[in-house]
Amino acid sequence: MLWPALLALVPLPAAESAARDAAEQEAAIPPPEAPSVPGLTLATADERVLLQRRVLAAWRFLLEVGHAPALAELAQLRALEVTPLPTPAAGVAVAWARAD
Repeated sequence: MLWPALLALVPLPAAESAARDAAEQEAAIPPPEAPSVPGLTLATADERVLLQRRVLAAWRFLLEVGHAPALAELAQLRALEVTPLPTPAAGVAVAWARAD
């Protein structure tokens, strides 16, 4: 790492040398490995972040231009998205239920 070498070049008062030594010790500790999640790769994570950024940018654009019809449609879709599915009645076959 470059910054510990640069830090050593900066003259510090004796009171701050303990803090510098502690910072150098912390810098020497390797960072922990990220926990592995099955099916999640760095490329997948990058794609998700990019999608989230694009969605937030689209929301911001619609809010700034005040496009009421699009915002109303998004509000309806959001309400539909959070609406819980009805529970199937006993004995009634449902197309999405598994038949064992």
